[in-house]
Amino acid sequence: MWWDMKKIFVFVCLIVISCTMLFGCKDEKVRELDGIKAADNEIDESVAETSCAEDETVPDEDKAEDIERAEEAEFVVEPIDEIEDETEDGTKLRDEEKQKPEKFTYNVQALVSLNVRDKAGTDGKVLGTLNAGDKLPYYTKCNNWYEVKYKDAHAYVSANTQYSQKVDVDAQDKIEKAISVGLTLLGTPYEYGATRVIDYNFNRIKSFTGRTFDCSSFVQYCFYTGAGINLYGDSRTMSKQGVTVKSENIKRGDVIFMTSTARQYKTGIERIGHVAIYIGDNKILHTFGTGGVRVQDYSSFWKGRTIVIKRML
Repeated sequence: MWWDMKKIFVFVCLIVISCTMLFGCKDEKVRELDGIKAADNEIDESVAETSCAEDETVPDEDKAEDIERAEEAEFVVEPIDEIEDETEDGTKLRDEEKQKPEKFTYNVQALVSLNVRDKAGTDGKVLGTLNAGDKLPYYTKCNNWYEVKYKDAHAYVSANTQYSQKVDVDAQDKIEKAISVGLTLLGTPYEYGATRVIDYNFNRIKSFTGRTFDCSSFVQYCFYTGAGINLYGDSRTMSKQGVTVKSENIKRGDVIFMTSTARQYKTGIERIGHVAIYIGDNKILHTFGTGGVRVQDYSSFWKGRTIVIKRML
């Protein structure tokens, strides 16, 4: 009886052990399968992410065509307004700058019939002829020749003071202003040795009042105030300034230097004792004696006293 019970106990134990081993293996296989599935899922997600990343940078054929069409629709060709060239020194020059007109400070004016040549010298080819009074824009001076602009090209004319002169582009406007200043002073009293507006270094004199003038201080003041031109304060030194003009070529704004009773027997510029401004129509603007600043005819009396005529700008 006891033996039989022992056999039964051993049999039951074997059954329990077998069941435990059987279910343990199954759980391990389940866990192993679950791990494989989890790994597969991670791989799938990684591939999916890679595919998405590739989709962002390398679109498929249809998407590429759509993008190209969109880019073509947005791309607009802007008109080219400015063209850039390079000058000889490599500086870029925009087309709009090339179209700007040249600005000149001075002109060259012919005083007689004057040839225009293609180079500086009498051996230069004659390109044309200027009449007395004609003007050309001034570039520079080369020895005794002016380089000028003639028919949109560089050319040359003689710089001999008997044939031509360099003049301010705005000369006439300045002349008109100088004359206007003088005309506002009509009747201002004459005073010999009156204080000048500027000294011989062209610095403003603080004591200047403008209440009185003598002939040279009057002309100096008109050109200084109206035209911005510095002239010396006495007629003899002033006569060394400007360009000499022949009496037949005198024009409005020219300055006439004359002798005086006290100096008529002296020589050279020491003969000069009076100065006036020619204002056209055979009239002069000047000051002397009783009555002060006035306008008078450029009569034979004054012409007989004329020594030299100068154009100041």
